[in-house]
Amino acid sequence: MFKKKTKRKVDLKSIAFADGTREISYGTFSQDIAATTDYLRKELPSDVPIVGISVYTGPYLHWVIHAACTVIGVPTLAMRANQQVYTDILVVGSKDPGHSGALLEFNHAVLNDIRATAAKDKGKGFEQFIHSMQANDSRLNRILLTSGSTGLPKSVPLTNAVNLARHRIDMKYRPMTASDRVLITMGRDTTGGFNQTLDCFFVGATVLMLQKGGSDPKQFGAVFRQATRVITIPDVLVSILNRVSEPVIGWEKRTVMIAGSRPDASLFSRCTGSICSELVSFYGSTEVGVVSEASAAQLESQPGNVGVLYEGVSVQFSPLTDAPNNEQEPALIHFKSDWMAPGYWVDGEIEPFENGWFVPGDLGYMLDNNELIIAGRRDDVLNLQGEKFSAVNIETQLKALDGIEDAFVTVVNLASRGRLVVMLKSLLNRATLKKLASSVITGTNFYLLVADEIPRNHMGKLERVRLTAFCQKTLEQAPKAGSLPPGNASSP
Repeated sequence: MFKKKTKRKVDLKSIAFADGTREISYGTFSQDIAATTDYLRKELPSDVPIVGISVYTGPYLHWVIHAACTVIGVPTLAMRANQQVYTDILVVGSKDPGHSGALLEFNHAVLNDIRATAAKDKGKGFEQFIHSMQANDSRLNRILLTSGSTGLPKSVPLTNAVNLARHRIDMKYRPMTASDRVLITMGRDTTGGFNQTLDCFFVGATVLMLQKGGSDPKQFGAVFRQATRVITIPDVLVSILNRVSEPVIGWEKRTVMIAGSRPDASLFSRCTGSICSELVSFYGSTEVGVVSEASAAQLESQPGNVGVLYEGVSVQFSPLTDAPNNEQEPALIHFKSDWMAPGYWVDGEIEPFENGWFVPGDLGYMLDNNELIIAGRRDDVLNLQGEKFSAVNIETQLKALDGIEDAFVTVVNLASRGRLVVMLKSLLNRATLKKLASSVITGTNFYLLVADEIPRNHMGKLERVRLTAFCQKTLEQAPKAGSLPPGNASSP
């Protein structure tokens, strides 16, 4: 782990948060941290182990609460209603209907009240926030919940030392300055949404806020045009491009960084000169952090290319079979990094990763020039009557066909036999889709499901376990074995 402490000098008059209609300076942020720290010291139970922050609390209040908890020394957890975890912990923020535990209401009215009675702050609150991270390396600071391809998130604890180390590696490979205005569309419970915001605080950059999750296109567009850096996922990027008919103001000074599901190489040519001057794709995970990035040239050379690993990252490969391993035969990847999480948070304890290595479930291999190639996931390898194949490869080929917007391929057990199922999102009729899919899938029969939408999690990834269960249930409920419901299948 890095030992050198990060130096910080932030102009308190500079803007910490902005959403196009209001701006909040670092001085105001500091005052609110100090006032909230005093408030929480009085209101929090003395033995509270974790403070949850409701998803319904806006981005600014969220960070005020987290900063105050950091000063006090209590870790926080960003909560989404659909994750169904930590239902028994105290939540500070707005009412969350998905949470059944205790609630400490905290909103703008409460903040205004305590600010009015608090002593004027001259940077004390913000200084204490940063100092608390630097002075208490081993203290737990935050618990992040993974997106989880199964739909069931795992709890990943980040200590202060891990957060500081992630900041340093970010600054080494993607340095940020106080003049940057950063839009982060990823949730505050993701690695990117959390650590990239901390990066802004350390250098005094501006975090651009989206109200109501960015659901208002006009408001989103106004904020996007201000951004010099955008951290997002491919699905959001595609939706932006679909609304753009001419270059977006400020494109020549804007960098877009994407994480989550792997992007199509075509995104790079569509974005450059249209919404940004540079587009890069990050590779990593909540557990191990960002470990590499890929440029347009690398992705165009090979879709699974995620670039050269960052300094401080170690990798091992274990073959899936006992057969001699070809250097470019996909094998299971194991990672270590100088900024990885210490393990998983389970029932109040940290369970270290097995043998100190994190295994994301990805398959890959290294090229001679030390670029890492991701060739799919262990879960993506399907077995149909003894024949193994990659679901991702088929899905990629299907999505490349005109008229097919999205695709999911799986194998289900029906009448004691494995059956191949292809789910497509498209406006084309079933007969045309069957013919198109048959041009990719040859030599075997398959069931075709047409869905209005193929759901993905907030990181743009398919939840394969849940989708496979849906396909299984849909086929089992068909009027007779081997037939399908007429028309479109209900969306999962």
